[in-house]
Amino acid sequence: PSSRVPAVWTIPANGGAATLITHANALGGPHFSDDPDRVYLYSQAGLVSMRLDGSDRRRLTDFDAMSWAPYFHPSNEYAIFATNKHGFSNFELYIVDALGTREPVRVTNLEGFDGLPVFSPDGARVYVGNRGANTVTVVRTADWTVEAVIEDASFAEPHGIAITSDGKKLFVSNRNQKDPSAAEEPG
Repeated sequence: PSSRVPAVWTIPANGGAATLITHANALGGPHFSDDPDRVYLYSQAGLVSMRLDGSDRRRLTDFDAMSWAPYFHPSNEYAIFATNKHGFSNFELYIVDALGTREPVRVTNLEGFDGLPVFSPDGARVYVGNRGANTVTVVRTADWTVEAVIEDASFAEPHGIAITSDGKKLFVSNRNQKDPSAAEEPG
């Protein structure tokens, strides 16, 4: 049997031939900033940035731990990401500059899994799902302190968050709905 490795391809949005841009430890992504010439990938080896043709590959983190789900601040100067550097059951959030010229900086110290962060449109806050606590934490980016903890009985391991462009509404997806029959979809 042939060996299989993770890979990332580029393909025209309207279809066409796919072009391999990387296969070395590329487990997730791709993610983009507003820079149309670079793509950001995550893997068990860390965060990587490269040009869209696979050239100019830059390693942004070197934790020897999973670093994943980079999300760019609206300024595009840095990205926030989750890592299990402190243990698999304790993912924390770090920020790193877009080109990886400085060491990543830890910005949370919360118990359990803090993952899949998303910035408010103005960049003043970051929202993060806390899977073990079934909450969403709101962190103020000016000083990286917890501003609020959003709790709701319907949260069951919040695993993804999106925010509207006006910042007025969060969308929270669950990893494991406690009782799917009790969660009716709007009609």
